[in-house]
Amino acid sequence: MRYEIIWDNEAKHAVCVTDEGAVFICLPTDVDESVAEKVYARYEEEIQKQVAMRKAVIEGRRNINYNFKPLVWGERFEIRKSEDDTSYVDYDAKCFVLPSKLRGYHIRNFLKHFYTRAAQVELERMIKARSVEMGLHYREFRVSQKPQPFGSCDDSGRIMLSYTLAMTSKEFAESVVIHELAHLKYFDHSNDFTRLVEIHCPDYDQIDAQGCSYEVMLRAEGWVKEDKRKWIEA
Repeated sequence: MRYEIIWDNEAKHAVCVTDEGAVFICLPTDVDESVAEKVYARYEEEIQKQVAMRKAVIEGRRNINYNFKPLVWGERFEIRKSEDDTSYVDYDAKCFVLPSKLRGYHIRNFLKHFYTRAAQVELERMIKARSVEMGLHYREFRVSQKPQPFGSCDDSGRIMLSYTLAMTSKEFAESVVIHELAHLKYFDHSNDFTRLVEIHCPDYDQIDAQGCSYEVMLRAEGWVKEDKRKWIEA
């Protein structure tokens, strides 16, 4: 069956896609069951997109193994098995060397710790240099353990940058740093904000467009967990 129906007295017509790719259609109890087919047909394209994305996320989580090639600052690295059960990163050979008996869950945890350390070092260097260049002072900088958003800045001057930036190119990561620093002066996305960003990153629009590709990659490889249910209001 393509979908299941959820009956609810106070419900509006809506479609739900679960994290596992199951489809539910929510209907009020005073309508005929045939309405579900009309709702499905109307939103079929969006439903199929959501189902495909969730299947890709599940497959991505399953595929974290020794054949997986993680991204490090926009470049793919190999994972190799160590002979003496040690773990380290060989930058010259562009590979992670990991113990031979690790499971997918432990490989992902190792990579996450690596990305967090790599992001801390490189992003701290970027934010210190760019804040001096832009004449702006931030109160605090931290690497966030959340995969999304890539960056945030609150009104107290605290900047959070995600560990997942260590998977993107350094060019893109630096554009995020500039973006968040600019929010110290302009907390909206006004024309003044845009001008300040483009002064320090002239190709910002072109570089920022890479963000969509990285977001799709993070979902496809299982780094971003989707909500258990994605509602499409009908």
